[in-house]
Amino acid sequence: MWNHRWQQKQCWILLFLLMFSWGGFPEYAIYAQEASKAQEDDEKNTAEKMQKVAGRIEKMAPGLQAAMQELSRDTFDFKVIVEQVGREPKKLCAWVRSNTFLVPYQGSLRGPKGVLMDRLGNSLDRALLLAQLLKLSGHTVRLVRTLLVDTQAEELLQEMNRSAQNFLSLPLFTTPQAVDSNIEKYAKLYQIEPTLLRQHLTKTTLHNQRLAEEAAERVTEQTQLIVEALGTQTETTDHDKNSVAALQDHWWVQYADGKKWLDLDPTLASAERKAQNIVAFAKKGELRLDSKFCHEVAMSVVIEQWQEGRLRVRPVLSQTLRPAELFGERIKLSCSPLDWPKDLNIFQEPQALEKLKAMAAAQHEWLPVLTVGAKNISHSAFTDAGDVKDKRSRHPAEGLGDKLGGLFGGPKQKKQGYLTAAWIEYKIQSPGKPVQTIRRDIFDLLGPALRAAKKIPEPTITDTQRLDRGLALLGEIDILILCAQLSSDFVKYLALETVLANQKTLPDIVRCGLPKTSEEVKQLGKLKRLPGALYNLAMVRSAWSRFQNDIYLDTPNILTFFSYMGSSKENGIRLHRGFDIVANEVAVRPGAKVDPFLARIQQGIVDTNAEVLLMQNAANIENTAEIFMKSSSQGSKWLTIRSISDPAWQNTELSQDIRSRIGQDLASGYIVLVPQKPLLLEGKPLTGWWRIDPTNGHLLGFMESGRGQAMTEYSIMDHFLAFGPGYFGFFMGWLGCAGFKDPRNNTTAKNLTCFMCALITAVCFELMWIGKLAEPIPIAQCGLFVTGLGISSCGIGGAL
Repeated sequence: MWNHRWQQKQCWILLFLLMFSWGGFPEYAIYAQEASKAQEDDEKNTAEKMQKVAGRIEKMAPGLQAAMQELSRDTFDFKVIVEQVGREPKKLCAWVRSNTFLVPYQGSLRGPKGVLMDRLGNSLDRALLLAQLLKLSGHTVRLVRTLLVDTQAEELLQEMNRSAQNFLSLPLFTTPQAVDSNIEKYAKLYQIEPTLLRQHLTKTTLHNQRLAEEAAERVTEQTQLIVEALGTQTETTDHDKNSVAALQDHWWVQYADGKKWLDLDPTLASAERKAQNIVAFAKKGELRLDSKFCHEVAMSVVIEQWQEGRLRVRPVLSQTLRPAELFGERIKLSCSPLDWPKDLNIFQEPQALEKLKAMAAAQHEWLPVLTVGAKNISHSAFTDAGDVKDKRSRHPAEGLGDKLGGLFGGPKQKKQGYLTAAWIEYKIQSPGKPVQTIRRDIFDLLGPALRAAKKIPEPTITDTQRLDRGLALLGEIDILILCAQLSSDFVKYLALETVLANQKTLPDIVRCGLPKTSEEVKQLGKLKRLPGALYNLAMVRSAWSRFQNDIYLDTPNILTFFSYMGSSKENGIRLHRGFDIVANEVAVRPGAKVDPFLARIQQGIVDTNAEVLLMQNAANIENTAEIFMKSSSQGSKWLTIRSISDPAWQNTELSQDIRSRIGQDLASGYIVLVPQKPLLLEGKPLTGWWRIDPTNGHLLGFMESGRGQAMTEYSIMDHFLAFGPGYFGFFMGWLGCAGFKDPRNNTTAKNLTCFMCALITAVCFELMWIGKLAEPIPIAQCGLFVTGLGISSCGIGGAL
């Protein structure tokens, strides 16, 4: 008979590892609540038990590796396709033609791996996939491009319309039947009773079904209300005309056969091609295309400085990314405080929160860092005066000319400046489309209404604003740029790969507990985080869509998860965390028997509700869909505003900042659905609005922060009392580790981030107290994950 209690504790520990989520602070509060009924355990045996747990974790590697081998890798591994099909060029071309589907858009968006993921692509991306397979087969290849005449493109579009019914998307999720068939096998492998495993599998399946049903009910009701509010509205953009223009830009592959180049075209088996243009050539290296042929996202951090009565905006960090090259890579933005004391040990502070607040408010200089995979990117630092500085260490003689009033040729001293705002800016650059620029606040001391004024007086920055600015800049934003629908097996592979990468480090954490030195903290920093909340959102926004087989991505989508702190009225600190959908545009397949305008409307409603449902166990979620659902009970009327001259716009009872944000949307040509006055959500007045593009139906819900968000906030002090040492460890670790790294030296920063340290510290605290947990997370929620069969049950993939 297995020791059930310690089996559960082993999985509880593993769950903490699994919750090192790329989505920021994981759903720790949810599980802490489930484990809140504590019983006294024999603490004298804790060390011995921890040794046993660490030993079990070490023995899990073979099982994890076996689970990884059982994954279907044909949605992300090129070698598997070559092994299945063979190396003969014509057979590989036939496989791409038969197993992937043509969809119209210009330029390379998905790249070869993206086409493999969702089996969709234009002629360029499908050609890139074929070229990749040919290269792996040992062939020399090159890409060729031509412009099809109108009649050829129109015939191609008609063929797509006729074959639309043959399109079937790949299944996103592992079926319960597939999991159930392996229960006996994995129950034996992980020493878990099959009955217990099956019981919790059923519970998890029912939970996921309930979420999907709730999403469907919400989306149906909200779609009806929004469509009625908009009135008769059809897509005004010429759908077929745009598709034909995209199809005219035609690409294919040539491979070397002796001295001859032979054509292989996954899209057109035979066609007369004129004005051939050899664009890219590769034998051993990658087929690297020029930027003008690729979808890219340029990310920047820009700051705002008030000086001498004027506002000046300057970039301090800029980086251009190609989504097709980022599958599985973590993207994170953070700002490192450069004045944080190196020797600060927050764990030893008697008044840790007060010390934290004092240090946050006292910061004068920050360095924004964009982490892409293992690479840290930073350009310039900025100060609380709004000045931009080189990121290199400050020289003792810096500013000497200023200090001596220009005596030795230095510039004259300028008047005092103020750092008033910082934003992260996204520029989505898609061939054939206008550049789309989107900003999100990092912090803003002025607000959009004051910023729009003709004359802005000298700011008076209060102590509270200074504290909020410092706390906000200690936060971080995780970013997922989607260029294709991710496959379920790819997400499972990422998770298993990460768990295996942590196999050597985790047992030492279990044995040692709380890190006592900076070296131990650095060792903890070697743990990798799993794909988490953002991957959850990426999967369910497709799974919960009625039109999932009729829509596809033709431009990058951007999902983010933010975590930052702020002051509270109770003289404490509050943690703000949540999703922010930055860009969610989708295209509708030619030949699909759906109204493109309605399909896009509904996708935006799905996205906005998915944010809420994935955080449903959190309290006080601020989200447009939540406000919309509750407005009827408060007798509030939603207004359809089409321009700033609309009479209804003058009757709204909204703050000046909210009116300014909505006014910008209206000036850009959007239609806005907004309540006449703020609505109460858990006693708090909030305003949210739906923004709709009248030319195509793209829709998204926005809150008064200007984010497309679902956000919740927690009082740190409240959670110390409610959830114990793990939560305390999170916050102390988050800020405590900042004292162990010098953000000006990126060598250390490559292996250590404050946020990561915090999550690991939370594990260590809870390991010390684990004997007091009476109801840990069920074994199935860990066991099914590590087998790669039920990623949903671990909290990092609730819909999988």
